[in-house]
Amino acid sequence: MACGEKTSSQGFTLIELLVVVAIVALLASIAMSQFALYKQKSVDALMESTMHEARQAMEAYYVAQHTYAGATEAILLSSYGYKPSFSVSLSITPPPSDNDYGLMVCASGGTTPAFAYTSGGGLISTSPGPCT
Repeated sequence: MACGEKTSSQGFTLIELLVVVAIVALLASIAMSQFALYKQKSVDALMESTMHEARQAMEAYYVAQHTYAGATEAILLSSYGYKPSFSVSLSITPPPSDNDYGLMVCASGGTTPAFAYTSGGGLISTSPGPCT
């Protein structure tokens, strides 16, 4: 190499590499927080789906028996088309009367521990439990 010739080095400087690593880390942290939110919402959707299945089975029970009284999860499962979801528990609380019933579904990992439904109000609402 003669005197005065410039050498050209190809590659990245340490600062450039650190900036790229910092940007990738920032994007990864945003993606992970969104992933956690999507996971919680999927648990909520599973609880709502289980609630819908139970409501349909309760109405089928009413059509057959002309009362809600006496309906249990086992009866709904065996004879009225209720299909429970994995990791979601169903409670029929309080015990159904002739013309009214209440349901509660619970699962861990959602935005709320439980959803509750009463046939008198006809609305699904979030609930703190109690879930067992």
